[in-house]
Amino acid sequence: MTTVCQPLNVEMETRIINNSQLILGRRMPRAFKDLITHAKAFKAVIATWKESDRQDQRAYTSRFNNTVAGLSYPTSVRECVERVYDGLKERQEHLQKRINQTHWTNP
Repeated sequence: MTTVCQPLNVEMETRIINNSQLILGRRMPRAFKDLITHAKAFKAVIATWKESDRQDQRAYTSRFNNTVAGLSYPTSVRECVERVYDGLKERQEHLQKRINQTHWTNP
């Protein structure tokens, strides 16, 4: 979790936050909010883990140890990213057409 999944979660969280100005509309999509919450929850879980727990598999199977964030990974993230990307591409094409029309009609 700490070497594969969580670094990817944090990277996606960072990209969403740092590029939120690209989201069309007034609200951040629910899937993006859920992903950010998921990443932050696992940061808290991972902070409680001890290095010694890596050597003892019982640490991961004990019902007393915190090994899950309680929030599932939002499976709708990919669909949401595609929808937002498609919306941005449409907006870009619209703006390019307007620029081209203005350029050719006003030499």
